[in-house]
Amino acid sequence: MRRAFAGWLCSSCLVFGCSGGDFGVGASGEDTGVSTDGGDTDIPPPDSPPLDSPPLDSRPPDDGSPDSNLGDATPGDATSGDAISIDGTPTDTGCTLVGVDAVDVYVNKNSTAPSMGTASCPFKTIREASTMGPPSTTRTIHVAGGTPTVEYAENGLVDLGSNVTLLGDGASRVKIYCNSSCTTGGGSSWIGSVNLQGGATLDGVTVVSGTLAAHAISSAGVLVGTAPKIKNTIARDAKNHGIYSQGNLDIGPNVQATLNVGNGVMGTGGSGSGTAALVRVSGTGNSFDGNGNCGLQIVGFSRLDFGGGTASNNGANGIAFGSYATAAHVVTELTAKNNGVNGILASGGSASLRLRNSVLLANKSFGLRFTFNYATDAYVPPINSLDIGTSGGSPGNNTFGVGSPTSDRNVKGSMCLDQSPGTGTVAAHTDKFATCAPLQVSATGCDSLPTTGTGYVDIYYVIKPVKGGPDPVSVSSCSVGP
Repeated sequence: MRRAFAGWLCSSCLVFGCSGGDFGVGASGEDTGVSTDGGDTDIPPPDSPPLDSPPLDSRPPDDGSPDSNLGDATPGDATSGDAISIDGTPTDTGCTLVGVDAVDVYVNKNSTAPSMGTASCPFKTIREASTMGPPSTTRTIHVAGGTPTVEYAENGLVDLGSNVTLLGDGASRVKIYCNSSCTTGGGSSWIGSVNLQGGATLDGVTVVSGTLAAHAISSAGVLVGTAPKIKNTIARDAKNHGIYSQGNLDIGPNVQATLNVGNGVMGTGGSGSGTAALVRVSGTGNSFDGNGNCGLQIVGFSRLDFGGGTASNNGANGIAFGSYATAAHVVTELTAKNNGVNGILASGGSASLRLRNSVLLANKSFGLRFTFNYATDAYVPPINSLDIGTSGGSPGNNTFGVGSPTSDRNVKGSMCLDQSPGTGTVAAHTDKFATCAPLQVSATGCDSLPTTGTGYVDIYYVIKPVKGGPDPVSVSSCSVGP
């Protein structure tokens, strides 16, 4: 039997190609640590009462003529539940195709019942549910999992429309990837195995890119309305990024974007007219670890509001900013350790950074590397700012360095401030360093550090010619970490 559903996809999405070139965010010649080559929490499904059994087939007995009702079935057509016995006569299976306005739709790859989308006769593939067309109100697609993990190799993109929630049986029990025809809109450069439109939610699954999709999860260029949401989900083993967002996106709680070739999260989009794309990370249990490039990379006119999680053991930086958003990035409760270059890199853009209650330790370069940008040489102060704690009721409580063990220190220094403004223009209040007060040393570049002979240096700074001065960090209160 065939079922014809109207597939739909957003045709107005912003399309950005994402290749290895996405990773570069520093100025020419800088060692930014951003690669330029290519780059489980189980959530049981909500209790659902069994659906009422449909009435028995009331058609007249078969007169031997062909049954015209066994052709194209439409959603809600009770006759679509008919099966054919071995002798060719209709047999009632008790299954009715789910209606087009169904609030709950069910998927179970291992079900032996006819594929109808109901609890007793679930669809066999997720795409059967995702291509039903938009719901009149809301819709939840319940995806069954198991132990070992049930894998859904979908023959095409799983595109979740507005007000649609894909609710899996748990990230350790459900795995999704695109197995063929994994493109839409502008092509494969930005699309993931699962794509989220505005107002869509992805919950309780693991998603990988497979060999055909560019990323594990992608989200459309939503700048107004309800942002898509990802929670209780793992995005891993993608051949590019775990999560690729072209607009607003809410992440958390319990989201892992890990072991991807590129970044755990790549945020881009927005516009130069002042409309920034906001990537928000909230809740507990979030991790962006072990990726080939960065844990999170925010470029274009995107902005990050990070409310808790780890970005550690990545090949380059824990978090990298190269954004021109007018509002500041806000990072709170971040742990960034053992990254291949920096804990946080803010270079190549003009956005400001506010950092609170974060631990940046044991990174191979600096805990924090920040570049101040100037509109022209006539402008003082710079157009972006660094806020790591103020004495006016907003302490930083960040850990940039430790006294011991020395193995927990960032290798080159706690931080490097490039093109720094005048003396005492960067406030640091209740932050932790290797020494208190932290030693500040001038350098010709963050990649050209002097040999001081004075031991470990917490703060290196590169003075902005004419505008800058020595000791740019004003430490009103500090302590020795950890």
